[in-house]
Amino acid sequence: MNYSIRKLKNSDIKELSKIMKNAFLNELWKEDWDENICFERLSIFSSISSSFSFTLVNENNEICGAAIGYIVPFVNKMEYDLQEFFIDPKLSKNHLGTFLMNELIKEAKIAKIDTIKFYTAGNLYKFYNKFGYKMIENEYLMDLDIK
Repeated sequence: MNYSIRKLKNSDIKELSKIMKNAFLNELWKEDWDENICFERLSIFSSISSSFSFTLVNENNEICGAAIGYIVPFVNKMEYDLQEFFIDPKLSKNHLGTFLMNELIKEAKIAKIDTIKFYTAGNLYKFYNKFGYKMIENEYLMDLDIK
């Protein structure tokens, strides 16, 4: 089957919310997202004026995954903050994550983005290393529970 990416449409978000929920339930993340929260999160990111978000579709135009984020200036460069990157878990082992990342990098080059940044966990950094990503020294993800 052939796959391609296209700019994310608002009409994609409902189906992507279902896929996101299932994708993050897998053994790598074990996060039990509420589908409504997925919908709200994806809606927010797609509504940002500098949204740079793509939907992965097959040749039948069925939604298979997404790369969702936004472009922001930082010091003297343009950064892409990748907020969500996921593939339908029913399609795992088809190298669609690799395909989506390669396509995202192509689009970022066309858009003259200087850097792609994101958060990941567990052993997933090994997947991203294949593309040349590296961990950022002296930067830390900080978290404060307010409740």
